[in-house]
Amino acid sequence: MDTGGVPLEQSGRTSAQIDSPSIAGNSQTGPFHFMRLPFELRLQIYHYIIPTRQAVDVYKPYFQAISDGKSKRFIPRGRRNNSNNDNSIISIFCISKTISEETLDILYGENLFKLEFVLNREWTRDLSASFTEANIQRMRRLVIIPHAARAFYHPDCRPSTPETKLWSHLLLPVLKEVRVIVKSSATLENHRWEQLIERWVPNIKMVLQSLSLHLSSQAIVKVDDNSVPETRELIKQHLNVRYQNIQCQHFGDRVFNR
Repeated sequence: MDTGGVPLEQSGRTSAQIDSPSIAGNSQTGPFHFMRLPFELRLQIYHYIIPTRQAVDVYKPYFQAISDGKSKRFIPRGRRNNSNNDNSIISIFCISKTISEETLDILYGENLFKLEFVLNREWTRDLSASFTEANIQRMRRLVIIPHAARAFYHPDCRPSTPETKLWSHLLLPVLKEVRVIVKSSATLENHRWEQLIERWVPNIKMVLQSLSLHLSSQAIVKVDDNSVPETRELIKQHLNVRYQNIQCQHFGDRVFNR
C-alpha cells in the first residue's frame, strides 16, 4: 500500500481510511431516490405527514393535519365534495401512483370511520357519496350506528336492503375492527317494545345478519347496547360472530346521552 513514503503507523490513518473515498468525494449530487428506501422505512416517514387515529364522520368527512406548523383540515374528494384543499397537505398523494397508493392505505386504514344511517334508507348512501370505491376498500376500522326515524313507524314501512356490492363485497370483508352502537331511536322511549317488533326488529336483524355473513373471521367486533336487556338479547340471537360488549365513550355516550 502506497502511503506517500510515510510509514502507515506514522501517517495517522488506518488502511480502511486510506482505501475509502472521502466524504467530500462521495457527496451525492443527483436526486435522492426515495423509492429505493425499504418499504418499512417509507412507512415511518409517511406517518410524520399522514394523520392517523382520528374519528372521521362519513357524512361530512375531513382529516386534521399539520401543515406549515398549523393545524389544517383537508377533505377527501368524492361525489359530494369536490372543493379545493390546501395543496401543502394533499400534495403527497399526487407525487406518484406508488406513493399515492402507500399513503392512501395509511390514511384510510389507520383512521376510524363513523357511519350513521337510518334503517329504512340506503345504508351506504353517505359512503358512496363521500369516498371512491377504491378508498372504501382501504378502510379497516368502522363504527356503525343504525337509527330509526319517525317515518320508520309508518304502517307501510318495509325493511331496507343495503347496496350489495359496496356493503357486502367491498367494505365488510376487509374490515379489521367494527363497533356497533345499537339504539333504535329516541322515539322508542314513547313506545312499548312489543309494538316495535314487526318494524324495528326486522331491520336491525338484517344489519346484524349482514355483519355475521360478510365480516372476516379475524375482525374484532365490539357492541354497545347500553345494557338494555331486550336489545342485548336481540343482538345475541342474530349477531353470529364473536363479539364483546363495551361502553363506547366517544360515540356511545353521545348516542345514549350517558
